[in-house]
Amino acid sequence: MRSEAIKQLIWGYGRAELALERGKVAGRRFLQGLASVALSAAEREEIGLRIYDRGFRPDRVERGLYDWERPWFAEVLPPPPARILLGGAGEGREVVSLLAQGYRVTAFEPGPRSAAHCAQRAGARGVVLCGRYADLTDAVLRSRSTPLSCLAHERFDAVILGWGSFTHVFPRSARGELLEAACRLSPDGPILASFFMRSSGAPKVSRAERAGQAFGRLLDRRAEPSERLEFVPHLGFAYSFTREEIEELGAALGRCTEWGPKGVYPHAAWLRRRASATRSS
Repeated sequence: MRSEAIKQLIWGYGRAELALERGKVAGRRFLQGLASVALSAAEREEIGLRIYDRGFRPDRVERGLYDWERPWFAEVLPPPPARILLGGAGEGREVVSLLAQGYRVTAFEPGPRSAAHCAQRAGARGVVLCGRYADLTDAVLRSRSTPLSCLAHERFDAVILGWGSFTHVFPRSARGELLEAACRLSPDGPILASFFMRSSGAPKVSRAERAGQAFGRLLDRRAEPSERLEFVPHLGFAYSFTREEIEELGAALGRCTEWGPKGVYPHAAWLRRRASATRSS
């Protein structure tokens, strides 16, 4: 009897945990659908910024560069003491590592807490500002006054869009403008980015996501439609690129796309002066 009771308890717990996990997945997909019709790109970005900055973790800096970043930076970046612009710097993980290698780094991060910690870790060796990608675009392309206006007429040897940050840039037009601004700031240098990625073709829309879209339409909002939008609890909303989109972005800039190796976090560089053909992912 005792053994049977224990088995029933474990079995019941397993079913409850599975139901909870399914509920969490359905909830995320509902929010994806809701956001696709009820939130503007700026509102989605604001949610992500709040989530990330409230999840501020200073210990991330100690991780240093990831295993896939070290060979990528070594291959694509010009050697130290090249001048690097790094956006979406977070708490400073990449900034501290690049400074230690002898690079001259100017960085910016939209989250106030993360930016302050990044500046503290960089010290006098680097320049760290608090600003968004939209601030950079407005300053460089439109000569508007923004927190990043001081960068509008600077020149860098390379631009890095910090780990995964490009995947949080909405809508499509904003991504093209960001890369155009990066090219103006680094006319001959590489532009590096990492991002979420999925295979070509339209993703399947779940019932929970369709329910979210229906609820959003009841609010009578007129936001940009979803483009393979995903809600990640600790990151906010993210866009998943296809290989074709990344290469089209490069072509629009007049640059070739060089992919990182298959099997690691998706990343690519848009290169101005590289005669080699695009490397297979």
